[in-house]
Amino acid sequence: MEKHQESNPEQNQSQYNQDDYKRMWAWVLHEDNLQSNRDNYFMIVISIIFAGLLNLASNDKPNVLLVLILWLVGCYICFHWGYVSLIQRLLTIYPIQKRLRALESFQWYADISEHRKKYNRIHEMLGILFPWIMVIVLTITLFLIL
Repeated sequence: MEKHQESNPEQNQSQYNQDDYKRMWAWVLHEDNLQSNRDNYFMIVISIIFAGLLNLASNDKPNVLLVLILWLVGCYICFHWGYVSLIQRLLTIYPIQKRLRALESFQWYADISEHRKKYNRIHEMLGILFPWIMVIVLTITLFLIL
């Protein structure tokens, strides 16, 4: 099995035509859209799980088994979502962005990326760090309930 060697985009710039630029740009937009949609669904699902935990906590004697099951499901979803978001960023979005920034024809992309650096960090935090933070919140809620 051959190892994939990352080529230098500056050396291969002449091999890209306008359709390749458009395809890479569409790919970046598609991956970013996937990330945003995934983050939105995560927020909805984890909110429902958190509301369920709080609902169980409002009872005088919460069902311990049900609380533990809900906590485990919430933690699994958080770990899974964080892992998938991290892998998507590392293996897909970052390499495409790096390639686009290196192309002279896409200098405007590098300029926009530099200008949006703060937003991009917030977006990454939401997709990658927020699930891990929610595990901590769910665990604290579990200990408060029990």
